[in-house]
Amino acid sequence: AAGDAVEFEVRGAKAMTLVVMSPLEEGVKLLDLHIKEDWTVAQVKALLCETTGLKKGSTMMAKGKMGQRVSEDATLPEKSPVVECGYKDGDEIAFIYLADPAADLEAFLAKR
Repeated sequence: AAGDAVEFEVRGAKAMTLVVMSPLEEGVKLLDLHIKEDWTVAQVKALLCETTGLKKGSTMMAKGKMGQRVSEDATLPEKSPVVECGYKDGDEIAFIYLADPAADLEAFLAKR
């Protein structure tokens, strides 16, 4: 029976980390998002916004690196699992923010 438990764990979604860089300072990490491999882009965005205070309605997760121009078509489809978008453990995920990130990140950054 002990063997079954281990097998089940392997079949379940594995933990993975996505790195989010700061939209305010180039090359500075904003935070690590600890997620599971079966999470969708929408779930990753929700965690990012809940953790940092960024507004969900102003945030679009996107391919690419923060600080580089990200074209509109780089936005990730929210229903898609992040691994199907090509993300692996330790990868950077970017976002496009349509409001003022400095104001909305102020409280989160003050806690660091």
